Amino acid sequence: MSWHSGPEMQLLDDRGHPDGREPMTRNGALYGLLRPELETPIEPEQFIEAALSARDGEVEHWLDGRRVLRYRLDDPTLHKHIANSKFSGHPRFAQAAEGHLVLQHHGEAARFRRLSIEIAD
Repeated sequence: MSWHSGPEMQLLDDRGHPDGREPMTRNGALYGLLRPELETPIEPEQFIEAALSARDGEVEHWLDGRRVLRYRLDDPTLHKHIANSKFSGHPRFAQAAEGHLVLQHHGEAARFRRLSIEIAD
């Protein structure tokens, strides 16, 4: 299971999904661990621009051209959150230096357009 090892950037309509009621699972959050610093509402049928940057252990979540969250994978505070979360039983969680990109949804419609992946050296 990809969620046993890979941190998730949450993308959803906060007003239309139960996860949007909780800061740690809101749009732009590091799912279940860190809340976004800025809220980014999504209107029905609206596309938003999203980007995820991971370089040398620093991760940034971007929505509509604004950085909504920044963290380091080696941050002791993040590791405390992991230890107190549903991910605590997965020792490889947030430990891999490289891996797979996974897009998932839980039964609701998910639409992406102009999806691209860039690997920077």
